[in-house]
Amino acid sequence: TDPWGGSARLAVMLAWPSNDYTNVDTGSTAAGFRPGSPAQNVSMDPLGGNCPGDDCIDNGNNTYTITSPVAVPSGLTGGSLAAALEGHPAEDFNGDTLRVPVTGAVAYYAISEAGGAGEARELGVSIEKCASCHGGLLSLHGNNRTNSIALCVTCHNANATDIRARAEGGIQGEQSIDFKAMIHGIHAANVVIYGFGGGEHDYTEVTYPGELNNCAACHVGGSYYPTDPETDPRIATTFISDNFGNDDFPEEVTPTTPRTPERALTLANQEDDLNRTANAAACLQCHNSEWAASHALIPGGAKLSVKQTDDGMLLPVPGDPNPSAVEVCTLCHGEGSNVEDVGVVHAPWFPLQ
Repeated sequence: TDPWGGSARLAVMLAWPSNDYTNVDTGSTAAGFRPGSPAQNVSMDPLGGNCPGDDCIDNGNNTYTITSPVAVPSGLTGGSLAAALEGHPAEDFNGDTLRVPVTGAVAYYAISEAGGAGEARELGVSIEKCASCHGGLLSLHGNNRTNSIALCVTCHNANATDIRARAEGGIQGEQSIDFKAMIHGIHAANVVIYGFGGGEHDYTEVTYPGELNNCAACHVGGSYYPTDPETDPRIATTFISDNFGNDDFPEEVTPTTPRTPERALTLANQEDDLNRTANAAACLQCHNSEWAASHALIPGGAKLSVKQTDDGMLLPVPGDPNPSAVEVCTLCHGEGSNVEDVGVVHAPWFPLQ
């Protein structure tokens, strides 16, 4: 694809809270073609003809001030947000294809009247490790915003799925695009994800050239270890965002249900989504057998189908075999465990089970 074929783009984005993005109440649910795109960040376009203008001011010193059309909601689970800048040029100078590397940027700010520096999003992988395999060949999203994991996760957050990009009326096979679930799923060759413009991305025949159990190929430090939900700020990962019947949209959603503005409201409501708890969401993308899922449930304490409030509280759904359970993966798989320490069983030299 000719990378200049689109128009030039510059986006100023806000995502919140930065301890683990939910992007609740960002206004990313507007009805339109394929309405309902929950959990996406606030995206502002300074090139859209309204800058300078009332909401985009030229400060006269090579800086600009842009005002978000959406207010930061109260009651967030974290006290910081991310502000990001990304884009790409587009111009046909001589008819030839030329790739122009563009660097995206992310900064963190406190959500308070006083402002100031905020809490950076904790990252478990590094872009340098991505490049050690992909080099400069991985070109996604028009080749912009691919230089920074911190930028990726503002959209690829735990509440986001590919529901908006899927074919009109279709919901079967909805996939999480949460970064931890999506990347594990792609490398394990077990997901089909729909992307920008409704394009199908079939990763089921991806052949990972390395050892799939070598977590250190992507992860930094010991970030591949399961985490304790008592201290881990990560929220559960959405795998079904459609509402299966409530006051807003009482009909049961089927594969032929049209994407009406009313249905967009149900997609906007994150509290009726079905989710998987954080450790299970990552691990079960590779360990995807029925036995593994059963093990994650009992004794693992994971939730494979649970609702979650906007403040992160888990609400078990009917039929939950153990509604009071919490993930206890660290007991057996944590660092130093004499049972199955992930750092040992996922070492490159350890045989796959």
